[in-house]
Amino acid sequence: MNLGHTWSGSESLSGLEGDYSEPHVRAALSETDTREQRQTRNAQIALWVEQALWRREVLSDRRPNVVAGHSTGEVYALHLAGVLSESDSLDVIDGRSRAMAEAVRVPGTMMAVLGFTYDGVREVLEQAAIADLWVANVNSDKQVVLSGTTRAVEKALPIFDAIDGVRVKVLDTGGAFHTPLMEEARSTFEDVLSDVQFREPTTCMPSNRDGREHTAVEWKTLLAEQVTAPVRWDLCMKVIVDHTESDVELSDKMTLSRLVKRERKNTEGDE
Repeated sequence: MNLGHTWSGSESLSGLEGDYSEPHVRAALSETDTREQRQTRNAQIALWVEQALWRREVLSDRRPNVVAGHSTGEVYALHLAGVLSESDSLDVIDGRSRAMAEAVRVPGTMMAVLGFTYDGVREVLEQAAIADLWVANVNSDKQVVLSGTTRAVEKALPIFDAIDGVRVKVLDTGGAFHTPLMEEARSTFEDVLSDVQFREPTTCMPSNRDGREHTAVEWKTLLAEQVTAPVRWDLCMKVIVDHTESDVELSDKMTLSRLVKRERKNTEGDE
């Protein structure tokens, strides 16, 4: 979904809760320059709106057995799980995006390692002993994302690229997300969350941190910690597959749905 189209196109935002009149929100939704769209501040707000619009289209009369979100998407998923009101979830995204944008001072980036297991990646990292490089996402049994300083990622690229059957790809991100380099953002975001009301979940929702369900108090802590901790989407998928027979993704890219489909196939093959 084009971010500029989200604001000015035919879709109406009138049915969504939240204040869309704020200049930074309007700017994020009307931005048409690709580079500006990818800026942390704009990208997170626009993703929230995209998910809210898709929810109206595909979930208006359906109640899911499980909801889950990947990284930024975990915030809107908390609304679907009954933990946050829709309006509060937008405020949370606003605070999260602002905190992370301000914390991106040390040049950092992320790289995907494809065709290699999580254990294999950890073993290579241990042997290479590259400073300022961490596992940021475990998206599946064959897709791991590393994050760190630009220099650290540049050192890691040829090491993983030399492994047979492994592909590497530098991701177009604005910083070293989900690493200790985001500690300043975590601290700032924690202050934002202190004023937000978290309710007990009404729907099963596994956490990016450990793939488990949590209480309202735990979610407030986990959401702040997620900024500096790896996203264990692989663990979330196990819960999704165990509790559902099909899935709906609030996006037109279907990136997560494809991962879940592979997980279902792998699970069925093991039975």
